[in-house]
Amino acid sequence: MKTLLRPATLVLAAAAAVGAVMVFFAARNNVDSVRHAELLATFNNQSHIEASFDRDLLQVVAGLLPHYDTMLAYSRDLQSGLDDIERLNLNADIPLDRLEQYRRQIDSKIQAAEQIKAVSAFVRREISYLPFAVTAFAEQADAQLGRRVQAALIALDTESRGDSSQSAGLLVEIDRFANHPSAELRSIALHMRTLSEQLEVLRGAIDTYFAIPSQATMELARADYMKAFAVRQERTTLLSRVLQGSTLVLFAALGWAVHRQAQAHAEAELARAQLVDAVNSLSEGFALFDDKQRLVLSNQGYDRLLADTPPIAEFNLLMRRLAERMEAVNRPVIPPDSDHAHELLLRDRQTLRWYLFRSRHTSAGGVVCLFTDLTEDKHNEIELRKLTAAVEQSPVAVVITDSEAIIEYVNPAFLNLTGYALLEVQGQTPRLLKSGEVDPATYREMWKTLTSGLTWRGELINRKKNGDLFWDSTVISPVRDHAGRTTHYIALKEDVTQQKRNADLLLDANADIERMLFATSHDLQEPLRSLQIYCQKLERDMAGELGEAARECMHFIADGARQISLLVSGLSAYSRSGRPMAAFVPVDCAKAAEAAWSECKHTMGAPETLGIHWDALPRVNGDPVLLVMLFQNIFANAIKFARPGVPPKITVHTERDGAGWRIDVIDNGIGIESDYLDKVTKPFSRLHPRAQYPGAGMGLASCDKIVKAHGGRLWLDSDPGQGTIVHVWLPADPAADI
Repeated sequence: MKTLLRPATLVLAAAAAVGAVMVFFAARNNVDSVRHAELLATFNNQSHIEASFDRDLLQVVAGLLPHYDTMLAYSRDLQSGLDDIERLNLNADIPLDRLEQYRRQIDSKIQAAEQIKAVSAFVRREISYLPFAVTAFAEQADAQLGRRVQAALIALDTESRGDSSQSAGLLVEIDRFANHPSAELRSIALHMRTLSEQLEVLRGAIDTYFAIPSQATMELARADYMKAFAVRQERTTLLSRVLQGSTLVLFAALGWAVHRQAQAHAEAELARAQLVDAVNSLSEGFALFDDKQRLVLSNQGYDRLLADTPPIAEFNLLMRRLAERMEAVNRPVIPPDSDHAHELLLRDRQTLRWYLFRSRHTSAGGVVCLFTDLTEDKHNEIELRKLTAAVEQSPVAVVITDSEAIIEYVNPAFLNLTGYALLEVQGQTPRLLKSGEVDPATYREMWKTLTSGLTWRGELINRKKNGDLFWDSTVISPVRDHAGRTTHYIALKEDVTQQKRNADLLLDANADIERMLFATSHDLQEPLRSLQIYCQKLERDMAGELGEAARECMHFIADGARQISLLVSGLSAYSRSGRPMAAFVPVDCAKAAEAAWSECKHTMGAPETLGIHWDALPRVNGDPVLLVMLFQNIFANAIKFARPGVPPKITVHTERDGAGWRIDVIDNGIGIESDYLDKVTKPFSRLHPRAQYPGAGMGLASCDKIVKAHGGRLWLDSDPGQGTIVHVWLPADPAADI
């Protein structure tokens, strides 16, 4: 028998080794198949996302996309999908240089898209602004010049739609406008030139974007992967067949050896060994007593139960020790010496652990005892009760469904929200609340997200039992078992109907305020100009007939009209300075300051002795129109509040300050008392009589709003009688240097 034992053992070891190898390769093949399916899905999803990204970019150029949230999401999804491809490329089936090439192309497309978004936003804003400015200029200019400006605007609008055939002539006409004596026409020319330049930049960015062959690179990567995967599958299949044949041969030899070793004594020993192993493998404490109540067999769970050494060897002694140390939660209704099953729920006074004690008499007159540790179950029960109470009391509606979306549980908040009773929703699906007001694509996206194992968040319009519609903010998460299969879905729903209504009311109110302010500023300026013109005409035509009192009244009327005009203009500028920005573009502060200074010299009649000097100014991300307005208001204050008899002087100094730039505008004017430094940036703040320093008191207030809209801050330092320093801090553009 010993001569046959060694060959049998060797055959058994070889069969086990081959079986382990087969299991290993089967598991590996299964993992490879899952990864293959996941990688193909990732390739398809990446192509879909990139196509959607191209589509939304075209909508941005056409001005049809109200916001850029989807493009930001697509950008993140493209990067995430590429990361997933690299993560799944464990066998290097796809060349790394191919993936690196695709990543560079995706980065280039995203950068080009960001440029297109920024320039498109600027172009749309300029196109919206110019018609109002041109119309206002045409109403007060001579008819021929007005028609030329309007024709230039029409040509510029045609160019914005892609027709650049008149571009050369348009630029020549804009240059003529830029050299015209009218400040308003020069300002319009500045906007037209800027818009024409940005249109050229936009066309170049679009050509650059669509010249990137990322889709072709992705298809090459897919082809590389499919070729490598096919080769690997062929090798795995060949090896699997070899292992299967080896396994059959080895198991046949093992069967022959085991058959020769089959003897009754070995079987008995095997049975006993199996019994002992089964007892020792139990997580519960196990003890077997014979008909004389003596311990026959036990495992480590029983030996550790009362920490006795040696273990308690008699059943009656065990019962006495249990009575001394543990308390019974449920008193037995069957005597311990009964032939029936006996159960006790025990709590150890020392360790505070819970046990379920069960005993039963055997057919041979002995007793089998089993101790099950329920401590973790008790703790879980307590935690479950707390969790259940929290869910029941939660103000958020909770819905739990099975994998087929059949409702299994809803909390009271859900019933209060929808008006349904518990029996009316159990066994139904969430389609019970469907209102028909939600785009079917939203539901398709939701199920696509959930079936991929991700959490879906969104807002839905649902219908209550009484027919009322309501908005709810929903979060749905899949619940998976240990095998990764989805077993349930948990949905959290919060009623946001009132928040939606409040948001709509706020948008309507803001729109009404904008329309009212525009109408007020536009409609008041015309009668004010007429009032000033006719006062001047009366003084000129009736100079000899008007007395001193009448002329003084005429002066009062004209001064009042000018002050009202200043107030209306200041209020309109203050409103424009804080309007929401669609997107910022890189702005050269030096050019903005130069344009502002040119405007101040023409509108305020700055003296020839006025000196101004500025350092090399930085480039920042911002709105060029608002930044010109910022410098113009600061320069205008420096000119207006100059000291009598002292030639005005303005210095602009730039310094890097942390994550941004600090621009200091220094003048040598009359200065501001320290008590008023924090007040002059408020609307309608005035420190001097209007007769001495005319104005609306809105200049610094508009500057403060412009700086805050750019994410910066504005503050002042001043020495009365010596001058004022206006500090402007703006965030730096990481991609630009001075």
